[in-house]
Amino acid sequence: MAEKKLQVSSLESIKEQASGEIIELSGWTEKPFVAKVKKVSFLGLVGEGLIPNALLTAAEVIFNGKTTSKKAPDIKDTSKVIDIVARQVLVDPSYDDLAGIDVKLTDQQKLELFQYSQQGVKGLYRFRAEQANIANNQSIGNVQDSAKSDSGARG
Repeated sequence: MAEKKLQVSSLESIKEQASGEIIELSGWTEKPFVAKVKKVSFLGLVGEGLIPNALLTAAEVIFNGKTTSKKAPDIKDTSKVIDIVARQVLVDPSYDDLAGIDVKLTDQQKLELFQYSQQGVKGLYRFRAEQANIANNQSIGNVQDSAKSDSGARG
């Protein structure tokens, strides 16, 4: 069996990979929103001060699923962290480009961008599958109302 020989990635290749990729997101209508996105580093966002200290508890819960703090973050802080991540992930059009034409990302788009930031395109597909399962789990009515009584004699 031949052993695979690894080669060091060229700086040009690294730069190209780090610049992002074009993906399809949920649109504002049935038509998808196609954008260029890039992965971001949570530690980088914290280190650069893009996630302020006041939001670190919310960020810790979002990224780790738990917190060392005794106070749980509220939805407002969680929303702010997701907005910060979405702003950094979206390359073209940028978050500011959309704001410049008075367009805001939907909650679904923000969550998709967040999911992409953590797991790339594979995570985005899994997220969409989970969302589809939730959407398809609709009530089918009151089963008991449609059942017929069986009060007849048994023999």
